[in-house]
Amino acid sequence: AIIGAPLAIAQEQATEGGPQDIIVTAQRRSERLQDVPISVAAITSTQLQSASVNNLFDVSLLAPGVKIQQYNGGILPMIRGVSSKIVGAGLEPPIATYVDGVYIGSPFSTTFSFNNVERIEILKGPQGTLFGRNATGGLIQIVTRDPKHEPGGNLKLTYGNFDTMEGSFYVTGGLSNNLAIDLSGRMSSQDKGWGVNLANGKDVNKMNHDAGIRSKLLFTPTDALELRITADYNDMSNSRFGAQRPPRGVVPPSPYGPVFNGDDWDISSDQQPSFIAKGGGISSRLDYDLGDVGLASITAYRKSRYHGVFDSDYTAYQGRYADSTGHDEQFSQELQAQSGKGHGFNWTLGAFYYWAKGRFAPIGTVTYGA
Repeated sequence: AIIGAPLAIAQEQATEGGPQDIIVTAQRRSERLQDVPISVAAITSTQLQSASVNNLFDVSLLAPGVKIQQYNGGILPMIRGVSSKIVGAGLEPPIATYVDGVYIGSPFSTTFSFNNVERIEILKGPQGTLFGRNATGGLIQIVTRDPKHEPGGNLKLTYGNFDTMEGSFYVTGGLSNNLAIDLSGRMSSQDKGWGVNLANGKDVNKMNHDAGIRSKLLFTPTDALELRITADYNDMSNSRFGAQRPPRGVVPPSPYGPVFNGDDWDISSDQQPSFIAKGGGISSRLDYDLGDVGLASITAYRKSRYHGVFDSDYTAYQGRYADSTGHDEQFSQELQAQSGKGHGFNWTLGAFYYWAKGRFAPIGTVTYGA
């Protein structure tokens, strides 16, 4: 086996006459979960499917002490109460998110669908030793499946409340004796919103569309060498960001109004809320087993952008509305070296380089009549 296996890959291994052992790599090497001196919530692909967990928001159903929030269009995980309420270009949450060993810095790039996930590991508490990006509250590791040479795949279609339709697929197969590829995609849309904008009769708190596609290429020229190249892209549009209102019955100050008396998911705004986020990236991972030493190199580039519009006075009066646009870009390079299995003393050596740029246009606030 390659020593530098993909970050957080974990398996369930049966022992003779005993229960299955859960193998994790929370310390950057394959170990039994019960032997790891870290608080880890490990979720297998079987558990994800059984609980119908399809995205990052639903992970909290299977992991105690974990909550996934969405704030101003960005995803902010919370572990043991540690989180943040600040999102924007260049701002990174205190809970780090990794996908196949790649750190995802932007909170607008973590809207992951789970139709091709092998395992999720949630490490609780500060993580600043074995990971290149310090995480004060913990981290979430998502590992996707590796392509298989045997042809396979699955297709899933669902329909739910509010005319919500979701479809996902996963296909994999071999291109040659040492080359395999897979492709996964997911698309969801909501025809009816959870609420209505009473000022114009349009639906709000509605997911217009949430689409993503991801592909991984696995090249194994020798038994000791593995190369993985992954690319992904996501596109989301909804009217949930900025769909806010004053508390029911509160009288807005003059000249704003009138008093809001709608249902919980309704709003009454002259400006229809809108939020659009797009992003993607490409990464490569090279693993080389030298016997007593395992080497790994992870290189990644990602880019994302978002645009949101919301009524900043939260009323039907033509007063003020705000417009926000941001861009995030990052590049990372990680090198790892580890001792092989069977040694009395285990060691890990690594180096991590991270470059990021976040920029945003000044939030434009328009005041009618000004």
